[in-house]
Parts: sequence; structure tokens; C-alpha cells
Amino acid sequence: MPIFTFLSEPGTLKAPEKRTNGLRKASRQVDAGLPKMQVIKNYTGTPPPAPQAGPPLHIQAGDTVELLRGDAHSLFWQGRNLASGEVGFFPSDAVKPCPCVPKPVDYSCQPWYAGAMERLQAETELINRPNSTYLVRLRTKESGEYAISIKYNNEAKHIKIVTRDGLFHIAENRKFKSLMELVEYYKHHSLKEGFRSLDTTLQFPYKEPEPAAGQRGSRVGSSLLSPKVLGIAVARYDFCARDMRELSLLKGDVVKIYTKMSGNGWWRGEANGKVGWFPSTYVEVDE
Repeated sequence: MPIFTFLSEPGTLKAPEKRTNGLRKASRQVDAGLPKMQVIKNYTGTPPPAPQAGPPLHIQAGDTVELLRGDAHSLFWQGRNLASGEVGFFPSDAVKPCPCVPKPVDYSCQPWYAGAMERLQAETELINRPNSTYLVRLRTKESGEYAISIKYNNEAKHIKIVTRDGLFHIAENRKFKSLMELVEYYKHHSLKEGFRSLDTTLQFPYKEPEPAAGQRGSRVGSSLLSPKVLGIAVARYDFCARDMRELSLLKGDVVKIYTKMSGNGWWRGEANGKVGWFPSTYVEVDE
């Protein structure tokens, strides 16, 4: 039975070449930025993988293995040892994901992000816009700090976003892993959770065209465009997206699953307000 590897491109399959020593050497085309695993204990072939699977892959603690095939409940996964170039099967508990170094988040494409902006400029942007129009700006006097500016009762209000220990919040009792997650939450929940005098949601990003009168104050019907959710999963490991098609995950993230592609190990889903592809081995489905 041929063993197939899944590539970076969802839906693309390629059979590895077989060598005379029984081990398989991966084609150079396979190295397309697949998930990398760090070996945490030695494996020299005992216990062996199932005969129908393929040869064992000898690995040593500290090696890096490129994950080619496997799922969360399999005892053995298939991978390529980057040190030797050999491909084979190894115990799934002999590895852990390589440390994830998150890329700086670029918010410039978001319709609500204003970049570096002072209060007075934010007020100028909002003064002639409908109530509940908002923007998120980088505070010019505090490096790396953000604020929400929103028009409410015909006045511009400013809310400091506190960043501490890698979390974002405007109210101490509700913290978020990303700025995107915070904004997404307050699109559907009133700001009065943190500020009693601000009973409004984040409705109209300031870069979007001004809504028609009939649309103001109501976002009913927007949920009709949401894709069907096949299930909910929780991230078991961190995963760093390598391009715009993929979805970065942090351990513990809740993921809505939209597509399960059989055979190639990649699923499509949503987490923290973003949609993309991620390895199914990195999540556990919440039954």
C-alpha cells in the first residue's frame, strides 16, 4: 500500500521514493514548509510501527522532524528527519512542536485600524460619521499601546487598551489573546461591560463607506453569510502561519471548523476572528 505525504498546498499529494535500504527518502518537492517537530526522546525502531505502514525512522533527542502524515489519535506518525533526510514512522509521543516564533501582526488591512494617531485627529475622523463608528489607533505618546476611539451620543470617546503579559483588555475581568479577538468580541457585546456610560457595540469601522440610514444601529442578518460550522476544536499546540492562507494558533485557542479535507491532514477554520488552513494534528475536536 503506497504511503502518501501531505504538502503545504492543501489537497496536493505525492508518494515518496523508496530506497534500497528500506527507508524512504523524501523528494525535494516535499519540503514545502511542513510543520516541524522537535524530538524529545530517542527512537531506534522498538517498538516497530505496523508492518503495513512502513519502516521505522531512527531519531535522536534534539533532531528536527518534518511532519508528513499523522493524526491526533495515531500512535505512529510519518516524518522526515532533517538531519539524515530519511523518511519513516516514529512514535507520536517522541516529538513535540518546535517553538513557535510569532510574526509581528500587521493590522493595516483592517478597516478599523488607523495606525499611529493622536486624539484630536481621531476626533476629526469621527466628527461627521454616524454614532458607533469607531477606529483603533496606535497611541503616539505610548509606544506599542493602542486605544479605541468611538463616536457615541455625537461625541468622540477614547478607551485605552491595556496590554499586559501578552493579553489585551479594556476591562480587567475580560482579557483577550489578540487585538483582533478583542475587536471581534466588542462587535457583538456592549462596551458597557467595562464602561457603564458607553452602551454601544463597535458597529461601523471608520474606513468603510458610511452606512445607509436603514443599516444604522442594526447588524441583523450579517450572520446569514457565515459558513456552516462542522465542529469545534481546541488547539493542542502553537502553530505559526507561513502565508496568508494559513491560520496561526496558540495552545488553548477555540477553533470553529469549516472544512475537513480527507487525506491531506489540513482543515479550514476560524480562530480569533481570522479564517485559514491549519494542520488537523494540532487540534483536538471537542466532542
